[in-house]
Amino acid sequence: MSLNLKTLRFKYSPVEKSLPERRKDTDIVHPLRKTGIFTVLIVTTLVTFLLMASTVNSRTISGGTYNALQRNRASVQIAVQVVSAILGYLQVSVVCCLINYATRLRLDKSSQTLDTVLAWNNLIARSPSWGLRSPYLVPILLFILASQIPAALWAGAITPVPVVTQASSPASIPAPQYQNSSYIREYPSEVFSEGPLLRSTKGVFSYSPGMRLLGSLLASGASATTVDGGVRQHAKLDNTRFTYYGRSYGVGASVGLVDESVAKNSLANGYSFQEFGLRADVGCVYNSSTEFIIGGEVDTNIYPALGYLPNSGELDEYSEYYSNSNGSKIVAIGVSRNKESSQRILSIAAGSGYTFLNATQCTVEFLPTLFNVSVGLVDRSINVSEVATGTDFTERENLTYVLMRQFELISNDQTTLYLSLLGDSFNSSIASYNLSVSALNEAPPTQSSATLIGLANSIRAMIDDLLTAYASAQLLIANDSTPTPATIQVQAFVFGSAVYVYLTFAINTAIILVLMEEAFRTQNWRGLSYFDYMDPRSLIIGSSMGGKAVAEKVKIIAGGDKNSVYKHSLRKVGNIRVILDEHESIVLDPSKW
Repeated sequence: MSLNLKTLRFKYSPVEKSLPERRKDTDIVHPLRKTGIFTVLIVTTLVTFLLMASTVNSRTISGGTYNALQRNRASVQIAVQVVSAILGYLQVSVVCCLINYATRLRLDKSSQTLDTVLAWNNLIARSPSWGLRSPYLVPILLFILASQIPAALWAGAITPVPVVTQASSPASIPAPQYQNSSYIREYPSEVFSEGPLLRSTKGVFSYSPGMRLLGSLLASGASATTVDGGVRQHAKLDNTRFTYYGRSYGVGASVGLVDESVAKNSLANGYSFQEFGLRADVGCVYNSSTEFIIGGEVDTNIYPALGYLPNSGELDEYSEYYSNSNGSKIVAIGVSRNKESSQRILSIAAGSGYTFLNATQCTVEFLPTLFNVSVGLVDRSINVSEVATGTDFTERENLTYVLMRQFELISNDQTTLYLSLLGDSFNSSIASYNLSVSALNEAPPTQSSATLIGLANSIRAMIDDLLTAYASAQLLIANDSTPTPATIQVQAFVFGSAVYVYLTFAINTAIILVLMEEAFRTQNWRGLSYFDYMDPRSLIIGSSMGGKAVAEKVKIIAGGDKNSVYKHSLRKVGNIRVILDEHESIVLDPSKW
């Protein structure tokens, strides 16, 4: 008995009807049921707007909330993973729903192969059937990979990221001033005759820095020139363990000494403030006509350094140095005792052991300047930069005079029978300059030019440290300070990196635009049936209502083998074309019968 497949039909599958007659454009699924899934975008849209507002307005999380997040980083990361997975799932679900609606409408209006329907199923389920051909399998795999991106971007957009931000509450720190300058004067270098002294856990502070801070000053002069020409790093002359990066210019003495109001903030990462100070410009030359010289031996191993400086007026300089070998190890610095002169000049007379320093002369100009001081509390760094020309103050002349006189005391005390520690300090700076030129592959300098540059660097570095020493003494001994506004940088969190926030916003916006376009194009998915190939119930009911035509077609392909119709040719089975009939039945495409 032969089977006429063209007459195979059932009550719910009038296959003899033409396709246009079988298509219905009336709404079958209630509009609210169709669009309800899309309301999940309200959640993702609200979150993206909050993140965008937070990013654009630079909102940060600090204080107690910051501490809580910092203490529970593991729990925070778990929460981030869970929330990002949920938000990413909501967005991908909307995309899959749009694909589902579009393909269901397509199946209702045009026939599709079984492989195509399977590919749609894999796409929405995000689970590939590895038996599919590559034209189907590759897009499915790419979509599955792409569907992981939203959750990953959400993780980057909501993960608390540590930043440093400006504290909202105002702050101030004491800065040194010189209204009470009675302690700033020249003290003799004799035991019990030096200026006021304070010892504490923070360091030694004195108005005789040339004596009490001698070792630190010599080390500063020796390291004044870097061997590679880079930025000089040098420790602050106390026990606070702060380091200057570049010149100190004599400012920043408050750091670590009287900044408790800032340092006690556990979230403070650093702070900055402005301070008036003196910028010391140093220029050194050889003065062949110098009158400041080392005289003959006046007593056993005693040699005088005497003579006039350009700013001495009628007051000649005289001091005695202890040395042997005809004074060959002497490095004497002469500083004018003429308080009436506004010039600040150092003259050096040296013995044969330091010939390169002999007859050098350095002029120092102190310029009142406003500086910006940036302090890093984590790395304990201090960076000083010039802001503008500052306001002069009445005690500048006295301060700079007393400061310069410290060099005469240092040179006298640090000359021994066998060497001059000050001369060796200058020599180290000069040698470092030669090395820095060599490191830059430049032509080697002459000995005289290297000497003058290295010497100027040493004098400048020591002056900066002496200014800092006097400022520290004003703060801690004279208690002479003025409050200075400070800007505190505190540790905080922001939600996500800006780039990920922008990307999540863009993706969410793109999904909304595609949703609107699809709703407009399909007139709110008009004609969408209840049949859903993702629902096994729909597949079973639709197949049974469609009759035996599909099964008979498969039997023909299988050649009557009832053991397994799948083992013969999956490709041929996959090429069978079906269509949705009456919005509910799966039937063979009559045009492809």
